[in-house]
Amino acid sequence: MQKYIGQLLADFEKAKQNLPEPINYSLLYPDHPAANTPMEYVIEWENAPEQSMSELFGISWEALPPVEKLTDEQVVLLHKGIVQKTKKCVK
Repeated sequence: MQKYIGQLLADFEKAKQNLPEPINYSLLYPDHPAANTPMEYVIEWENAPEQSMSELFGISWEALPPVEKLTDEQVVLLHKGIVQKTKKCVK
């Protein structure tokens, strides 16, 4: 299982290299109450299209092993791989 976890982490890392161009939602919605404030990311949360995990990572959720078969360490590694990827996608 550890080898498969390593492959998934490598796939997440590879996906970071193919990020879509970020959209500046504050330019699209300049009159939004959060525009030009530290809360500007709210504009993106409200207006960005929803993306599935497979669209975001190129990996479907079905490819992930059942959590019952993972050690606590493997769960933490996968979680970090996913969270680090999504942080890069949303600025």
